Amino acid sequence: MSEAMSEAMSEAMSELFRVLGHRVRVQVLYALGEGPASVRELQAQTHVDGSRLSQQLAVLRRAGLISARRRGRSIDYALSTPEVIGLVQAARWVVNRRAVGQERLLAQLQTERAS
Repeated sequence: MSEAMSEAMSEAMSELFRVLGHRVRVQVLYALGEGPASVRELQAQTHVDGSRLSQQLAVLRRAGLISARRRGRSIDYALSTPEVIGLVQAARWVVNRRAVGQERLLAQLQTERAS
């Protein structure tokens, strides 16, 4: 990583992170990490109403993170590439690590306060 990131790449990555910056979209990507799912199945997993879920699915499709395939009367959604779940897993790891660090800091502060 000795080369500087190009402006075009940093702009594209910023757009990707913007798309990932919505709770429902993250839930959908996490659910699709288990395999393809219909809107009904995604609704059951995310507890989001149909119209809101459809809007978020459209954003994820436009961003190229998921694909859709018609199956009879329903549509199955899937991750466009396996690397997408890697993004979600990496974010989850960072959040967990931050939480552990915050718990340690809180414990230290409570110990200092008690003394």
